[in-house]
Amino acid sequence: FDAQVRFAQKWSEISGDDLSETLLKKTALYRRIIGDPALEDGVSSQWSTLLTDFDKNTEPSVITSHLYDAYSRQPDSKYVAPEGTSAFGYDYYPDTQTVKIHFTNPRRGESPLADKNMAKRHDELRALLSSVRANHPEAALLMSATWLRSTAHYRSLFPPDIAEQQSLMSLDMKLTGNTVWGQFVNAAGNTNQRVYDKFIEAVEKATSLDKLLEAFPYKIMMAVDSIDKYYDHYHVEDAGVSAQ
Repeated sequence: FDAQVRFAQKWSEISGDDLSETLLKKTALYRRIIGDPALEDGVSSQWSTLLTDFDKNTEPSVITSHLYDAYSRQPDSKYVAPEGTSAFGYDYYPDTQTVKIHFTNPRRGESPLADKNMAKRHDELRALLSSVRANHPEAALLMSATWLRSTAHYRSLFPPDIAEQQSLMSLDMKLTGNTVWGQFVNAAGNTNQRVYDKFIEAVEKATSLDKLLEAFPYKIMMAVDSIDKYYDHYHVEDAGVSAQ
């Protein structure tokens, strides 16, 4: 929460944008407290009320405490272990025949990408690909877009011959989900102090919006390529074809 508040304050300071608007559009805090933003339907009055007394000159720790208190009072804000045991899930976009995979920690308190867990992660990704091939045989592309792509362990789960990944760090990037903010939480669900400290130091020094985006220790990277490369790499057979 504090990383996002301080980021929003610096963004507001540099750009001149309203702090309330910046917290809404450049952090995941609205999603955490109110729910998924439906901006076309208007902003929740609860959100507006929460920020009534604050502006870009307010001490950030005061805003952080206020918003976190509102978040923690909600019954549905309590951590609930995800169903199932796989770290991988996916969304399918039929218009582009694209599978977008997402990654979560299936076991709080244990690093999902520790060396001892990598074999299990490979098995889970293979199972996901088998499910995709069975349920969406027309799928053509697989996309991965996350800060985790800035780590060697995560990239090692992918075929070595996929297209070179591209940075998604830009001034109009989406900042309202976990794609970039997830790096501030460790395997136990607490603050990743090393990442937080490095980020805050860079945020305080930033003199432009470009420099502010560079403050994130792990950048969001995206890789998109033929899903057939994944099927081949993980030896996922077509359900209608028997392996010889």
